[in-house]
Amino acid sequence: MSEKLMTQTQDSQWKLYVDSSSIETSYGAGIILFSPDGVKLSCPVRFKFKATKNQAEYEALLSGLRLAKEVSVRHLTIYSDSQLVVSQVNSEFQAKGEKMASYLEKAKEEMNQFDTVTIIQVPRAENANANALARLATGLEERLLKIVPIDVLETPR
Repeated sequence: MSEKLMTQTQDSQWKLYVDSSSIETSYGAGIILFSPDGVKLSCPVRFKFKATKNQAEYEALLSGLRLAKEVSVRHLTIYSDSQLVVSQVNSEFQAKGEKMASYLEKAKEEMNQFDTVTIIQVPRAENANANALARLATGLEERLLKIVPIDVLETPR
């Protein structure tokens, strides 16, 4: 990619869709990052640790932010169907408990590394693709991980 094209892409608005899923004792996230010109990066992530629904939503957000940072995104709009996470990040709700406060702090630290970042709550139907990836990450057997590339997160962030 030419330097000029790379700069134009970095300076344009990217879109990040995040969601989480849990099935009995399996937890995971679905992350989809869209470049300004429509290139889609999809990433299912399996968690090898227990997480509440809200903790898993934060893990999905943190994983998505790290992916965006890895590809040098500067301007980002994040879409999540988690009212709690979106409202806490937007300072509309307070984080209750030490663990949730820690997740909120980490998310804000990561978000501060972008020139501009906005997080928006969307209806679950508008986040269906990220949800499908999250469900894929939580439902696969270990032997299938060699066929479908899934990131595995060993410990919480």
